[in-house]
Amino acid sequence: AYAILPYAGDISESPAPHSAAIFHALPLAVQNEIWPKKVLSKDKIISQFGSMETITSYIRDQLNEMPADFKLLIIKPRDILISAFKKAEDEQAFIVRIYNPNNKLIKNISLHFGTDIKEGYLTDFNEKELGKLGQGDNRTFLLPELKPFTAATMKIFPKLFVV
Repeated sequence: AYAILPYAGDISESPAPHSAAIFHALPLAVQNEIWPKKVLSKDKIISQFGSMETITSYIRDQLNEMPADFKLLIIKPRDILISAFKKAEDEQAFIVRIYNPNNKLIKNISLHFGTDIKEGYLTDFNEKELGKLGQGDNRTFLLPELKPFTAATMKIFPKLFVV
């Protein structure tokens, strides 16, 4: 798919980066544990379920969709983009990477989560903690600023972690 977005002026002052980021379909947020603790081989799974289509149906039937109005993460201001949201490599935490696509410094960034958060840290790209994030309340973290065309990575420890 493609889109044409006319704008006046410099690309750095246009809505193009934000518009490009939201151009794709929204993700479906689900939380489930659908496989038994014992890992099954592909052949064992197919023999148990009969076909890949049956496996897909089984997985789909196990999914519990989140409420339509649930917001896992809200970032303000809107100029900031999310470039990654994933489980941490070695800990029961989430990794959130944000990006400033503008040629101006953005100040007073807030990350508001849809669940209670224990603590959060600014990290490097390898998830090594660099310093503790300022916390607004039990669901909000504050980042003082993000320089132009740079990314920031954060490790977030929710009070309850379910994969």
